[in-house]
Amino acid sequence: MGFLDSYPQPGNVYRHYKGNTYMTVAVAQHTEEHTVLVIYTRYSNTLRGRLKCRLLAYVLKNTIVWARPIRMFTDSETPNRVKRFTKLKKGT
Repeated sequence: MGFLDSYPQPGNVYRHYKGNTYMTVAVAQHTEEHTVLVIYTRYSNTLRGRLKCRLLAYVLKNTIVWARPIRMFTDSETPNRVKRFTKLKKGT
């Protein structure tokens, strides 16, 4: 049994208590607090929606993705006061 096996698996579909349906996409780890997060998306029960969700879940299966609050992603609060992330050109 692997580390990720004890968490919701990508591709599992859940109904929220308010009625909407969601699919788990990935398990993420917060970059600062190292807490485990579940990444999920709205699940559409159309053929196109099901295929899109399943493909995304397949690609991310057995992969940990990282989650960072948007403010921290875009800020310049690093030791050298440089941007934490810089967007690269397409194809780089």
